[in-house]
Amino acid sequence: MRKSTRISSIGLGQASELVVKNFSTRFSLTPFAKRVQLLTAEQRLAISRTGFGNLLSIPNHTLNKVFLTEVMEAWNSDRQVFEVGSGEIAISLLDVALILGIPVVGHRVELKEEELFSDFEGQYGALPGKRKVAMATLEARLDTIGDVVSDDFVRSFLLFTIGTFLSSNDGKVDSRYLSFLGNLDGVSSFAWGAAVVEDLCQWLDKRKENSVQYVGGCLILLQTWSYEHFDMARPHLQNHDRAFPRVCRWDHSKSHPRQRSTSRFKDLHEDQIIWKLQPTSEELQINIIKEAMENYSASTLTKVSGVEVDSQLSISCGIHREDEVNFENLVVEDTPTRLSTCDEGKEEQFQAEKLMVEDYFTNLSMSEKGGREDVLKTKELIVVETPPKLRSDDDDLRKKNIMLEEENTELKMKISQLMEEFEVLHRQNIENIQVKKQNDELKQELNILREENRSLSSFAAQIELHIKDYQTSTNE
Repeated sequence: MRKSTRISSIGLGQASELVVKNFSTRFSLTPFAKRVQLLTAEQRLAISRTGFGNLLSIPNHTLNKVFLTEVMEAWNSDRQVFEVGSGEIAISLLDVALILGIPVVGHRVELKEEELFSDFEGQYGALPGKRKVAMATLEARLDTIGDVVSDDFVRSFLLFTIGTFLSSNDGKVDSRYLSFLGNLDGVSSFAWGAAVVEDLCQWLDKRKENSVQYVGGCLILLQTWSYEHFDMARPHLQNHDRAFPRVCRWDHSKSHPRQRSTSRFKDLHEDQIIWKLQPTSEELQINIIKEAMENYSASTLTKVSGVEVDSQLSISCGIHREDEVNFENLVVEDTPTRLSTCDEGKEEQFQAEKLMVEDYFTNLSMSEKGGREDVLKTKELIVVETPPKLRSDDDDLRKKNIMLEEENTELKMKISQLMEEFEVLHRQNIENIQVKKQNDELKQELNILREENRSLSSFAAQIELHIKDYQTSTNE
């Protein structure tokens, strides 16, 4: 969200051979999590109206810097993807919507250099030559506001959220973000998730291309995104109902045994990579996910072979001017209501072939002028009737494509659900094996204790017998 210039079972034993560049960062969810705990129910509701409400549920995750270093090493700044296994994968807008639960579709969030300094920025402590607002200033401002629910509170909290969470940098936030927070009713209409990805990718580019050690941006997004896609150094899934946004479902404890070792991303096997996240049936009911899915479907349907469908149709459905000029000299065979399609295996497209008209008016007695008028009328008839047929076929294709997309989405959802169920059963099976092993060990210990008890009983009996003998001899 910086100023826009462009938008496990693998060779862990080899980890010591890796040569990676460490990174430093000031990113921490602690200030944000502490501030969220101070919010009243009314203040939470006010934040939720802006589209940032899901962020309030996110726990205080800590960063696994060893793991993140390995993730950053896999970044390809030229292609804007991570090179993993035998392929490559990018952070999609649907990923961001699922992980953070913020809007990813809408107006672009872009900080422009030429944007004039506003009095609004000055009210929050920014200066014309230094358009930054310190996090300490915003925290003091929020402390002063207290429990009051006002526009000032909402703007201050959102600006604080951007600076600590979504676009973390050096303890300050760009005051130009206030231009998007002027009308609070319109805040949710901006694609904040897209801006977060753009900002994060710019930080990854800086580290890769310029060997910059400091990395800002929403690193918790990068970490959770990696957990979702790669079965590598993952923590356990949380056993609670709060599964959205997905950052909430991963264990956020400070240490975890699986987080202490990583390996090369290029060594990952296919069964350790989830190339595309699929929303669950519950997630598909959430508006932010619906919008992200609709945006994905629309972008898929509007492109065929790299050319927009509307453009293709306008090209293929158009009747060439040259054909129109020579139309009177052409011969029309049976009314051409069907147009050719492309060869099998390619994307379907309509092409207007040469129209040949057979003159059915030769048996009529007419003047040259009258004949010309009839030919022109015939021409108008063909031109008017043909496009509707094309439009009908186009609508059928769109409907088929949409149906196929829906079926594909349903199948992927079922696969995702089955995979989650399998993972749960797998964990239960492992736990059952461990319990059985513990029971066997306890049985062995019990048998040992019983043997010891028998020995002690026998020894006690002998002692008692000796005491009786001693007493008898003493009495005598």
